[in-house]
This record gives sequence, structure tokens and C-alpha cells, in this order.
Amino acid sequence: MGSDVCEDCGGPNDNAGRWQTCSKCQSKWSAKWVEEKKAKEEAAQRAWLAAVGRWLGSKISAEEAEQEFADPEIAVEFRELWHTFRAQLDEGDELWTFSSPVETWMKLCGRAGFAIVRGGRVVKTIITKLN
Repeated sequence: MGSDVCEDCGGPNDNAGRWQTCSKCQSKWSAKWVEEKKAKEEAAQRAWLAAVGRWLGSKISAEEAEQEFADPEIAVEFRELWHTFRAQLDEGDELWTFSSPVETWMKLCGRAGFAIVRGGRVVKTIITKLN
């Protein structure tokens, strides 16, 4: 149980009996936790985009890629994801196929799909195959 004094700032603990820190310090730590979590997610996204950049296959037109989603068996939700992805193509962007290395497929963690390349860098991806 918490004490009447905040262990973090030494001030009065308005959470005494429940927590060891006051509401102000908990808010600070919560904000810090959210910041750290966001930074980790952004770092993971940058690492993913960099990896896909090494796995690029061939440049493809949006119309060619669209054929992959023409099958009526494909779920409507997935087609909607494709249209959202395609809408992010800006003038001058390139659409490329990608596939992770063979060993990832052998380990049942392979990924393939399409990548938007802007200014020579992968900026967005959509996964269309995985195992």
C-alpha cells in the first residue's frame, strides 16, 4: 500500500492507500510510458520499411497489382485495405512487389506484398501473402 508521501516527488500523495506515487507523478510516468511506446513502435516501423527495401522485387503498375484483388473470393475487407493503400500513392511514387527471403518462408514467417517507394525509400506496405 502507498504512503502519505509520494515516493517520486516527496510531496503529498493523493493516492495514499492505493499507490506509492501521487496523481501528478503517475500522469508524468504514464505520459513517459506512452512516449516510449510510441518511439518503440516508430523504430519497429522504420526497421520493417528498411527490411522491405532490401526485399524489393519488381516495379509494377497499380493496374497490374489490382488484378491480384479482382478475384471475387477475396474478402471485401481486404479489397478495402487495398483501395486505402492505393489511395496513398502520390504522383512520382512507385509501386513495387516485395518478398522476404526464402529462409523466412522456410521458418513459416515469410511475408510478401506491395510497397510504395517515394524518393527511393519504402514508405508504405501492404502484405498480401504470409505463412
